[in-house]
Amino acid sequence: MNALIKPDPSWKIPDKLNLLLSLAVAALALFWLWLGNQYVDHPVVLLLLGVGYSYLMLTNYSLMHEAAHDKLHSNGNINYLLGMFISFFFPMSITLLRNTHTKHHTQNRSEKELFDAYTEDDSRTKKFIQWYAILLGFFWFYPVMGSVVLALFSPEKVQKWFLDDKPGRAYAANFSAKEIRNMRVELGVFVLFLGLILYLLDIQPLVLLIYYACFAINWSTRQFIEHAYTKLHLTEGALNLKHFPWMSALLLHRELDLNHHRFPDVPWNYLPKLLAPNEAQIHYLKQYVRLWRGPLPLSVLKKRLSNSQQLPEQQ
Repeated sequence: MNALIKPDPSWKIPDKLNLLLSLAVAALALFWLWLGNQYVDHPVVLLLLGVGYSYLMLTNYSLMHEAAHDKLHSNGNINYLLGMFISFFFPMSITLLRNTHTKHHTQNRSEKELFDAYTEDDSRTKKFIQWYAILLGFFWFYPVMGSVVLALFSPEKVQKWFLDDKPGRAYAANFSAKEIRNMRVELGVFVLFLGLILYLLDIQPLVLLIYYACFAINWSTRQFIEHAYTKLHLTEGALNLKHFPWMSALLLHRELDLNHHRFPDVPWNYLPKLLAPNEAQIHYLKQYVRLWRGPLPLSVLKKRLSNSQQLPEQQ
């Protein structure tokens, strides 16, 4: 195993760059939505625009991720307000993202997040349905609906709706009163923001449908790519994937998820500096193709990982 490269104490949050990127992505998103209106009667062009919009929203989500870690801006108030604003384009509550993503870092590869494996007590059919639903874009609905449901109902009531879903129960738990208040405020501000945008841009429903269908698939299918079939370890259960330079830049290096889990406080622009020389990296697309093989029995996954290899296929 390569020796870990430790973060440099001089590495600071790139406040100005993050602010510029956030505002630029928001401005481009609004322009892209307006542009879609011009091609409502040209479905092929509208679909291509939707694909482009989905990639723009991947950058937006990476910026939201920085905000969830309090790394979008070194000023806490600006970090929150800027994170809330850009999260409207997902759309989801930035408070929800912060809460659930913190949980992710405390229960990674535990039974609460073992989407890629199943035990004898699990329904194999249900596991496969959940897995392919993620790959087909349906996972996007979870944070969207969760932002509304948790703002309107108590976490305890929401938990009861997930009696047979360990991940769902885990992620609906432990919200403070302040977080619930924040989510309600964010939902209210989002409704006003959405109403204003729809009024000013007169965005056609078909544009929103095509754009967000593309984004749902593009975003959802990536959510477990850096974790699938990895070690059952809180920190090491992630991958540093290799990607095309342009795509790595678009993702703000989120393909380097192992580096992120090891050093979650390091800003996105420094993640490549944490790669050890000659570190073996599987390509992003190769790992993506593997996802379509579906979940494994937990006993099989453990056996294939018994030699401390990251991926079953590397045994």
